[in-house]
Amino acid sequence: MSPSAGRSRHPDPADGRGREADEQTTTHQLDARLARTELRPMTGRTIVTARALRAELRRVRRQGHALVDQELEEGLRSVAAPVRDRDGAVVAGVNIAVHAGRHSVEAVRRDLLPHLLATVARIEADVRISALVTDPGRAASPGSATHR
Repeated sequence: MSPSAGRSRHPDPADGRGREADEQTTTHQLDARLARTELRPMTGRTIVTARALRAELRRVRRQGHALVDQELEEGLRSVAAPVRDRDGAVVAGVNIAVHAGRHSVEAVRRDLLPHLLATVARIEADVRISALVTDPGRAASPGSATHR
């Protein structure tokens, strides 16, 4: 497996980070991005049609996380979730990648996803506190992440 680290301005849709980043993209933005992006297979499991990718992104939006099973690279499974600020905007993402031979999809969901989501919740709490410290005069709006 070839590791990837860091952050990309436009993460690959075959990557969990790319899917959780696209989770906040509007339909118009997604259409524009898909029009200029070649969806090429990285493995035999990679989503390569715009229609299938749109359906997957709708599912990611509903469930609040992305699970990618060997679409970026054979033997690599990953799960990712967005980190939101107090206004609900995605400001970061958290990803766990594992070897598919050691962790089944079910094990990723059962054993890793709860820890990932708990970590995201702790980061979001820190982001909200940090925002209050840097901008104490700004009250949280009723639709903000502090009122979920």
